[in-house]
Amino acid sequence: MTTKLDEKKILRNAKKMGEEWIKAIKFDGKNDLVKIKKELEARTHSGEPVMAVVVEGIDEVVPAIIEGVTSYNKKTGYEGDIKQQIKDLKVHECIWEYYYMAFYDCAYKQCPDQSHEFGRQSFLEACRAGLGFVINLGNLMIGICRPVAHRNKDSQLHCLTGPAIVWGKHTEWWIDGVQVEEYVVMNPEKITVDEIAKANEGLQNVLIKQFKKANKDLEKVLFPYVTTHVELVNKIINAKVKKSAA
Repeated sequence: MTTKLDEKKILRNAKKMGEEWIKAIKFDGKNDLVKIKKELEARTHSGEPVMAVVVEGIDEVVPAIIEGVTSYNKKTGYEGDIKQQIKDLKVHECIWEYYYMAFYDCAYKQCPDQSHEFGRQSFLEACRAGLGFVINLGNLMIGICRPVAHRNKDSQLHCLTGPAIVWGKHTEWWIDGVQVEEYVVMNPEKITVDEIAKANEGLQNVLIKQFKKANKDLEKVLFPYVTTHVELVNKIINAKVKKSAA
């Protein structure tokens, strides 16, 4: 017997679930690793409980895979070559981003038959706790938290008090959507006129803004360059520096 599908109802339900996922995905750094692990280990694969290892950032993934596979082997009694075992897992083909999880979660929940093991298990609560990516290896899952990402009012990556992106030990420094070196944010007095001259337009504008903030006696600092960098000196002096939120 074929079940007649109510397309409008399916779309309404999928839209409602999609909105829940959008609310769940935040980059505020409030990641609960214990909660994520608990949610992942509440899942099953082929009727067996899933083992999970959860890490803060990408720099911890390789050690986590080794840890997870080693622990799983102890549980199953496998004593083969772990390097070959990990290679055979084809980890690079098993990475799920949060929007991939969201898509499958929303799609599976619309199926009339909810008996499918994978379909009835949601990643939503784990994502509410900060899960951003998962390496799905069947009975073993490696959970990776979302990074912290700071943005300005125009949704550009931006932070004037520290790194704009923090993902475990990995950090990136951005100002108004332009990636910069750490010292441009934390020690702008180290910015030189020669450096500004060599930068492309987008980076140059950011460097000028930081340079002017760091040098109160601007004319004195620029005086040695009035003959060698005439246009740039004028651009720096005339540049309007608006106060930007940290």
